Amino acid sequence: MDRFLANYEAGRHEGRYVTANLPALPFSDFAFDLALCSHFLFLYSEQLSGQFHVESLRNLMRVATETHNLTSEGTTMLPTRINLSDKLNLFSEQWSPKIIAQMEGFHFKLARLEGDFVWHSHPDTDETFLILEGQLRIDFRDGVVTLNKGEMLIVPKGVEHKPFSESECHVMILVREGTVNTGDAAQSELTAEPGATI
Repeated sequence: MDRFLANYEAGRHEGRYVTANLPALPFSDFAFDLALCSHFLFLYSEQLSGQFHVESLRNLMRVATETHNLTSEGTTMLPTRINLSDKLNLFSEQWSPKIIAQMEGFHFKLARLEGDFVWHSHPDTDETFLILEGQLRIDFRDGVVTLNKGEMLIVPKGVEHKPFSESECHVMILVREGTVNTGDAAQSELTAEPGATI
């Protein structure tokens, strides 16, 4: 607390601290990696309604990918629901996967894919494709696999492949943190920022 108070004025002037009031928060969905709530919630049930508490929790879970309620007994995690359709509506660029969640060193990404990609491999990670909408063809040096909505494929690390989609398809991709979409291929206009998040 002392460190926070000592830093508060400078942080406020730099825009790192923003005043907001529960239950409604003026931030976009998943604007933060982490939301923490201390003893404020649940201790004022006589002054604040149950609906106030529910809406406050919903907003905390909406604005952060991870939410914790801090109590004297420790930290209790409230998992955050992620709506894939809502996330896909936040971007339109193709071949530019966006991180929507992370788990133990892996990133879940959403992508819009259309047209031809580049031959590449990922020497350090498997790559999983789960088709949410449309059809994706993945070319390998010794064959082709076509994936339809609801189907999944794991490309083993080091295996060269080239995705193609005749019309736009929506895909969830699971890869190790920091993986570049074009892998070991030369950087090009198709190379996306590996840390892009929505």
